[in-house]
Amino acid sequence: MVKFEMRRPMRAAGAAAVVAVLAGALAARCSGGDDGDDGDDGARGSVTGTPAMSASPGASATRATDPGPAPGASATASTGGTGPTPATPGTPAATATPAAMAEPTTAPTPSPTPVQPRKHGDGTFTIVVSQGEARAAVRVEVAATLDERQRGLMFRQELAEDAGMLFLFGREVQTGFWMRNTYVPLDIAYIGVDQRVIEVKQGKPLDESPLTPDGPYRFVLEVNAGWFERHGMGPGAVVALPDGLPPATDN
Repeated sequence: MVKFEMRRPMRAAGAAAVVAVLAGALAARCSGGDDGDDGDDGARGSVTGTPAMSASPGASATRATDPGPAPGASATASTGGTGPTPATPGTPAATATPAAMAEPTTAPTPSPTPVQPRKHGDGTFTIVVSQGEARAAVRVEVAATLDERQRGLMFRQELAEDAGMLFLFGREVQTGFWMRNTYVPLDIAYIGVDQRVIEVKQGKPLDESPLTPDGPYRFVLEVNAGWFERHGMGPGAVVALPDGLPPATDN
């Protein structure tokens, strides 16, 4: 009986020792390797520590120093300093006013040089008839001899608008003209020694009636019928003659 009683305390003491060893091991595991071990026990100690941060699925990492633009905002390139100021909604943008165009200057058209009486190389002459503001030039053939004066414009079928024939006499005469063998209707202007028109007669084609002026004349100008009226001239008009006219003869 004594032996039995002694063994029971020994068995109790051994059990207490085993419990103590197990408690120490459990405490070591819970402390996360506070004893300084670097082995696998230290890595397993993180089970009870703060879990490591992990990236969200599908999200990409962004640089903390270069935040992107806010959602819905567009990035604006900047060359330094303050970027361009956006226009205020509802305010129309300013437009540049075009520079005023200079009025084109039109040079005045120079007045044509008045035609002057002159001689042409083909034996014709330009004479100028004027009265008041009216002025017109006529290019004439000259009849200075008796034969040229008698033939005149006979047998002509046409006469240019500003063409005619100038009859020259060596002295004042008062004989009449007729229209024998003349097919072009004519104005027949009798001109005095002072080179002014005395009278204008109308010659009808092939009419042989004498057309005699009321006074003496020194020159006669034949032009197309109605020429004087079309140019607003009549008796009293001045006829400017060129230099170089042939002398009038009676033969």
